Amino acid sequence: MYESKTQTHKLSISLPTLRDNWQEGLLDPPTWSYREFRDPKQNAELTDERFDWGVTVGFHNEPDGTQSPDFARIRRWRFETTINTTNYASDFFAKRAVAVRELEAWWELVSSWISVFTRQDFVEIGKTHNGIRVGPIITWSGGTDGYRVNGSIDKSIPVVSDQVEILDHRTLTACMAHAANGSQPPDAWLFIRDARSLVSARQYRRAVIDAGTAAELAIIALVDPTLASMNFLEREKLYEKNRGLWELSNLMVTQSAGTRPARLQQDLAEPRNRAAHEGAVLNEAKANAAIAVAVALVEQLHPLEDLIASAPST
Repeated sequence: MYESKTQTHKLSISLPTLRDNWQEGLLDPPTWSYREFRDPKQNAELTDERFDWGVTVGFHNEPDGTQSPDFARIRRWRFETTINTTNYASDFFAKRAVAVRELEAWWELVSSWISVFTRQDFVEIGKTHNGIRVGPIITWSGGTDGYRVNGSIDKSIPVVSDQVEILDHRTLTACMAHAANGSQPPDAWLFIRDARSLVSARQYRRAVIDAGTAAELAIIALVDPTLASMNFLEREKLYEKNRGLWELSNLMVTQSAGTRPARLQQDLAEPRNRAAHEGAVLNEAKANAAIAVAVALVEQLHPLEDLIASAPST
């Protein structure tokens, strides 16, 4: 169970559970006191077992020759919150709509952090959909008789790629804590996230441009503290004199503000200039190389481990 909060609602988040017979691969929904809908039709259409909660995808060998699961691909989460309303259905549905909108805003923050830490592509730039609605959203409330009531389903087409990195408990906890605090990842990391998403969409030129922007933001942020003795106009003149990634990296080295990646010129500075000013056609390998250089710079400014460790307690 994870704890977080939206703008006005506290959240409890449950992940799917491992089956006793986990060799089947499929995950079960989280254990819940409300198992069935009072309405037989809703129970037939919206029962947990009708939906894909996830699957185990990684295993390790035990000394006795058996296997145990290492990690799983999670398809659905369960959210619990309290909505203060009247006994009128219209009031409940209106308050529920507000809660779902807040949940979508919360998910935008959480998924941004997850994307930064694990390279999972939730923004889906250049594709047809993004946000929390990557599968049917089931909402219901708990009745006093122990049944689920007022159930509804909001359908959409799944778009999240199956090619994902592992998200561990510590990192997921940090993502939810940052989201509960209303904070998003640093801008430089968001540009890295978007660049990776653009590679997935095969928009390599745009990916290199975003990688260059991330690198530029990182270098300037690293250099700025070393120019504290200068006034605003002096700093502006210095940056104007050192326009371009290579020139900025020279300034960074001169100011002992950071370490220049070995292939910054070949893998990022030159391709970025060609992409931005010549409309150059680039391939996936060049885009990934550019992103790797940008990551090396952004990591100096905002190490991922520091972002996890600095997550507030919820």
